[in-house]
Amino acid sequence: MEAGPERNADATVARIGAVSRPLKVLPIAAIYGNNASGKTQFIESLSFLQGFVTEKFKSGTLPVYPFLLDEVAAKSPTRFLLQFIVNESIYELEVCLTSKGVENESLCVYNTRTTSKTPLFVRCDGKVVECNWGSPAFQEYVRGREFDTTRLFLTLSAVLDDKGDQRIADVYRWFSSTLCIISPTAHYLGMEDYCAATDVSARAQNYLARFDTGISSLEDRKVPLSIFPSATLDDVTKELKPGGAVRRIIGDEVYVFNQDSTGQLSARQLFAVHGTSSGKQMPFPMYFESDGTRRMLDLIPAICKLTRPDNQSVFLIDEIDRNLHHLVTRTLLEDFLSSCSHTTRTQLIFTTHDLLLMDQDLCRRDEMWVADKAPDGSSSLSDFASFKGLRRDTRIIDLYLENRLGGVPRHI
Repeated sequence: MEAGPERNADATVARIGAVSRPLKVLPIAAIYGNNASGKTQFIESLSFLQGFVTEKFKSGTLPVYPFLLDEVAAKSPTRFLLQFIVNESIYELEVCLTSKGVENESLCVYNTRTTSKTPLFVRCDGKVVECNWGSPAFQEYVRGREFDTTRLFLTLSAVLDDKGDQRIADVYRWFSSTLCIISPTAHYLGMEDYCAATDVSARAQNYLARFDTGISSLEDRKVPLSIFPSATLDDVTKELKPGGAVRRIIGDEVYVFNQDSTGQLSARQLFAVHGTSSGKQMPFPMYFESDGTRRMLDLIPAICKLTRPDNQSVFLIDEIDRNLHHLVTRTLLEDFLSSCSHTTRTQLIFTTHDLLLMDQDLCRRDEMWVADKAPDGSSSLSDFASFKGLRRDTRIIDLYLENRLGGVPRHI
């Protein structure tokens, strides 16, 4: 999401690279569009790539589905091309694959002064034909070798190099930790932060008061392990590490399991505390709360993380406005944007049907995108800055509803 020549809200745009000619990166992108226009597919494509890098899929056939409405595309590999920033370096990952495995893969790094790019590795037909990252022994070992095509060479590099090149660990960490994706049905992302006296807990309570939820505070309580099926406890025990935490969704409730240094397992549950008419404090389990309140708790940790000065997270949120009042969504977005500057490296990309957010006082024209489906079933993304005639004072929502920008039902 590179910024165009627009000057509106220029103070929030990040600068990467040379001072004289920096790359300008937008902090936010809102994606609008009709139902079935491809908005969620855009998010899910990046979720797939993240899962492929971090090996969340079981070995065997990959969940790759080509565009089936075109005979040529249906028989062609699926291509991913992603540019991302790690420690002020711009990387470009390109992957071509089918459900059977990877056909071609490459990773390049850009010179931010000259915009030229240098290949770090190139893989063709399963064989590494060029490798310029990792230790010398690693490079010598992998060149000319064929590797399992159901795994990315990027992933294999993180496994095989053993800290010979910090860039390998940094790039892998971008996919495993920096990139965060929240689906419309996500549950309490970062709930562990609510179970401690953290800035997330304090800000969450502040938001819940501002948004008039009736919740006076959040608290977690220890619950007996006997309420959980033995299979759940066995599964949790296998995943837990001493001093670590694991989250499990059971029914409509979310529990956090911890294991202390002695191996003792414990579980805690989040409660929302309300004040009664007599002035007492009454804890409610989260399934008593409205869908909107629970959605707030999904998103508040993300906004808290995005607004931390030293953070570089990239969040993709599908249907950010789901179950939320417009003013709640807008407040969360305004709080994030108020934290952005030339030196911040966080980014928020979201899909939405809330047209009141289509406001140039909130987002620049190049920060607002529309997903449009062509008659052949293919989808495309265009930012509003690419449409001629849109000025700073244009009410974009009016043009959008008049179907002059695409992304609306065609036969209504």
